[in-house]
Amino acid sequence: MARMAVTLIEAQKWDAAFSLIERYSLTELHGRFLREALYPALASGRTASVKRWLTFDAAHPSAAITALGRAEIAYREGRFAEAEAIADAASHALGSDEEMLFAALFLAGRAAHTGTMPESALAHYQAARRAARNVDEECRAVLGEIGAAADLELPSTLDLLSAVRQRIPRDRLDLMTVWISRSLWCDARFARPIDLDAGRWGYQLLSQVNDPIARTAFRNLFSYMLVQAGAVDEARAVLSAQREEAESLRLTFVEMYADHVDALHDLVIGDLESAHERLERLERSALASMDNFLLSNVISFRTRLLVACGRFDDAVATSYSSHGPTAKTTIAEIQASRALAFACGGRGREAIAEANASANTSQASEVLVLGMAAVAVVAILEAHPDAPRLAEEALSAALYHRVIEPFLTACRGCPELCAILFRSQAHGNDLRWLTSIAKDLARFEPAGEPSASGTWKDLSPREQEVLSLVALGMSNREIARHLYISNATTKVHVSHILAKLGVRSRTEAALRAPPRATPPAQ
Repeated sequence: MARMAVTLIEAQKWDAAFSLIERYSLTELHGRFLREALYPALASGRTASVKRWLTFDAAHPSAAITALGRAEIAYREGRFAEAEAIADAASHALGSDEEMLFAALFLAGRAAHTGTMPESALAHYQAARRAARNVDEECRAVLGEIGAAADLELPSTLDLLSAVRQRIPRDRLDLMTVWISRSLWCDARFARPIDLDAGRWGYQLLSQVNDPIARTAFRNLFSYMLVQAGAVDEARAVLSAQREEAESLRLTFVEMYADHVDALHDLVIGDLESAHERLERLERSALASMDNFLLSNVISFRTRLLVACGRFDDAVATSYSSHGPTAKTTIAEIQASRALAFACGGRGREAIAEANASANTSQASEVLVLGMAAVAVVAILEAHPDAPRLAEEALSAALYHRVIEPFLTACRGCPELCAILFRSQAHGNDLRWLTSIAKDLARFEPAGEPSASGTWKDLSPREQEVLSLVALGMSNREIARHLYISNATTKVHVSHILAKLGVRSRTEAALRAPPRATPPAQ
């Protein structure tokens, strides 16, 4: 029976081989079987089969290959901390000459990186590079190292990216595809213009990538960048392929990351209700799996969603929500989102302080554009003479870095930002392109003045509350006291209402309120 089982293993008849091992208790072959079958089975999405194979070896639960299999299952189910711990323990149980040592170290690095522990990921990947037995493994380890180093924004990252490019064999299109994803990641982390054409080329090469984790990681990153660049239809097609593979391979956590990109998509196009619903679901999923990256991104996205809805005080409060360990870029993004909330709420000094703090924390493109948009909004609301120039610089940065969502959110939170740019007429084509994506901003398109077609339904819920009180004859101070908000925030809401309705006075605005529009009791 043992000889027959070996023959079946060599022929890659995994189910038949395991059936013999299980029926005749061929424990001495189980380790070899797992070494041969584990990764082909995972690549085809057979996680249920792998789980059954792993339970057979209950008499030897500490066996390194069994532990590695358990770590791979934990990773695919989104339990990244557990996957790192098991893989790291397995690497210490393996001798330096063991062929599975690289796999254990590489998995530990991948789990730590996905679990937002870039320092640990970097150490694991560097150890994997030292354990590499060939150029293939060396390049894979270095590519992983680049991802962690980019999250830490280490100055050596770009040199490492350039060096490994020369080491990748010409016929290894799979490694070249991973290199492209790392290059895109570095574009975003180091404020370089994102090379979407390189991304499109890499996307066409995904069929050459055997590792499903590498394929889904590429799609997730590429779809996110497509949305940020305004290529929303193209992004939807990539996301559709992503969800199809995630379902077929039972990659639970990949579905959550697709939801993350979908939430960004809704923010970009201005479907704020859908964005809210997606963030609620994403938060529940991230809490269940203890995914700190997604939890911190929910805070960042929700802060900007509230800014877009005109709920500036709520946005500031949300930005201070607690989250677990996360990358410095995400921390800076939350700071910059808070800066925008302060700016749109008329708290200019606090906005500038937060924008400066975020710039000192990270140089990432999203952080840069958010900070510039916040500064422009402060200048507009304070009627600073440099306001038109700062608005143009914020728009130019968003277009250059291909990161439009922060700018669109700033326009929703401060409609004067969009209006002032239309008045300048220097960026007419760019603005018309943006409003073709974010159709809720199209009211500002007619040469310089907001459209007079704005209605009660165009206002955010908070703005409707404020307008209801304006219609009752309340002053800004009385409104602030009634809604428990600052006087400055009330002034900003009134300014936004006038801009959205296309009117010049509070009296004209009050006439747009529906009959008996009464705010909720406080």
